[in-house]
Amino acid sequence: MAGPRAEAAGLRVPRRLAVSHAIMRDLAPHRDGARSDPATVTRYVEERRDAFGVEPICRVLGVPVGTHYARTSRVPCRTVELKEQRSR
Repeated sequence: MAGPRAEAAGLRVPRRLAVSHAIMRDLAPHRDGARSDPATVTRYVEERRDAFGVEPICRVLGVPVGTHYARTSRVPCRTVELKEQRSR
């Protein structure tokens, strides 16, 4: 997972750094400002949890792991359910 410049120089990049770099590179198009929307972060983590794991993604993004799990296990509020029903 090391970059081509590191490989050309014969350097070994630590896995944690390589994973962090891959996550940031992968997420770059999804970020508009300094902090991403919580729904975008949750969706990103869920889509890529098999590739990187939840903890490494949350560490790189600066999101507490517990916050991610709380957000995914939360029951949607009544307003969200009504909006979804109307859009069907």
